[in-house]
Amino acid sequence: MQLFESLDAILLAALVLLVLARKLNVPYPTLLAAAGLGSALLPFALKIAVEPHLALALFIAPALLHAAYHTSPRALRRYWFPLLSLAVFAVLVTAAMVALVGMTLGGLPLAAAFALGAIVAPPDAAASEAVLGEVGIPRRGLLLLQGESLLNDATALLLFGLAVAFATHSDTPVTPLALAAAVPGGIVFGALSAWIYLRVAPLFAGTLGASLADFAVTFGIWLLAERLHISPVLGVVTFGMIVSQRRLIGQPARDRLQSAAVWSAAVLVLNIIAFALMGLQSRDVLERLPAAERWPAIGFAAAVLATVLVTRVAWVFFVRFVEGVIASRYTPSWLPSRRRGMRR
Repeated sequence: MQLFESLDAILLAALVLLVLARKLNVPYPTLLAAAGLGSALLPFALKIAVEPHLALALFIAPALLHAAYHTSPRALRRYWFPLLSLAVFAVLVTAAMVALVGMTLGGLPLAAAFALGAIVAPPDAAASEAVLGEVGIPRRGLLLLQGESLLNDATALLLFGLAVAFATHSDTPVTPLALAAAVPGGIVFGALSAWIYLRVAPLFAGTLGASLADFAVTFGIWLLAERLHISPVLGVVTFGMIVSQRRLIGQPARDRLQSAAVWSAAVLVLNIIAFALMGLQSRDVLERLPAAERWPAIGFAAAVLATVLVTRVAWVFFVRFVEGVIASRYTPSWLPSRRRGMRR
């Protein structure tokens, strides 16, 4: 009962914060996280414990599918170079810079420092989808950020798995080949799941079971992918992109409207709970630290945050510089059409 009361209190507070975010023209996830952080300092703050694997499946899987439904595979192919630079190289460079800060300021071992870098380097897909929906940016930037948030977890997964294996000296045979196989394995599993689902989905057409099937299959793909030790992120993303492109051909308009409404409401509720919980968890984190280590830990966290922001901004400017150099010689397909027009 306490869990239900806590969740209801979060949703009621979110109603006020959503209106306030619109008035202040601030992305609501930022306001929710800040409110959760502020309420965590109160003596009567809510305490909600969520098991990590449950949190990933519950909050990330639906947000990924919702974002994949609104991401164009054609746009991903068109902007392959910027996406590759952000989803792979930007994650590696950011993780390396965070690892350097972790070893220098935090005294972390090399493997643990790279594990920390792999955690914070990739932007979260749920956060990107929630924030970008509230901020007006150019379409190219929107596509790049959405595409990166869907694909960068594959790079982080490989790096994190290797770092944890070295840090814990695990007896489990974790090899680069096994971790690298998780990426194509997730894609193949997602494509196979989409192929099966597209043949079963017509059985639920015109009923409420269509929306229920979407949720059940999404969670099922995530859980099975984890059991198979392949990428659940890429499995859900691949499934969502294929289904969004293929099912619209024969799907009734009523089902499309119903599915869009249900998914928008569900993802909104899950995002509200997720961002509020992030703020509320700060109290538990600080309480577990000795009093003498709290301020140094906060300072170290601020240094890591600054490193991530500065590195990513610097990387974006570097990639734009490289694009300009390449454009001066020839105009590839992944550059904006405006530049191609200037070349003509």
